Amino acid sequence: MAVKSISKSQYMMGLQCVKRLWLYTGEAGNCQYGNIEERATEIRKIGFKPFDALHIACAEAGKADVFLTTDDHLLGKALQKLCTLKVRVENPVKWLMEVIRK
Repeated sequence: MAVKSISKSQYMMGLQCVKRLWLYTGEAGNCQYGNIEERATEIRKIGFKPFDALHIACAEAGKADVFLTTDDHLLGKALQKLCTLKVRVENPVKWLMEVIRK
């Protein structure tokens, strides 16, 4: 299955949904990064796909301990950019095995 790129308008629509969600949950004022869009743009500039960057920026803003994904491409990119990201990105099975061993 081929992955198609998303348009700027699709990306902006996704961003608006995220902003509404933050406002709805009352968490907008508690974000580590006041501007999720700005952080997502920074993450995109280091090579992440637009929605991956947006998801990571949201995880960072929400001060998540870990961002779980089964996307091997995203995992590989995150491993290359460990020092740049402010959230740990892991495969859910690997992470669960780690948690169970503790």
